[in-house]
Amino acid sequence: MKFIPSLKLKKIHLLTSLHILTIVVTVAIMLAIAGVGLFLYTYFYRTIAQSEEIILLRQEVAPESINITQVKQAIANIEKKETTPPPPERYRNPFSFVETLPPPSTTTTSTPIE
Repeated sequence: MKFIPSLKLKKIHLLTSLHILTIVVTVAIMLAIAGVGLFLYTYFYRTIAQSEEIILLRQEVAPESINITQVKQAIANIEKKETTPPPPERYRNPFSFVETLPPPSTTTTSTPIE
């Protein structure tokens, strides 16, 4: 009994599996390199480019200095303008159905009829 043909099949099977394994490893390495490249582009290169653009735009936008005291004064004037005093209590609340009349005055201008 000779088992020589079976040895040849095992050698061929082993060689094809090694060939497939090298292809899989090569594709995995290429995907890893592509992933690292994408990561570096997204988180490093783009960030550096955006920061350089911000520096250039900052020089264009605000070459003049701002007077802080005038800004604070304008903000204070706006805050004063926005605050309104509460209404006096002698006015009736239009949203309530309770009749509230102003307190009667002590002086009368009319004369009673007799």
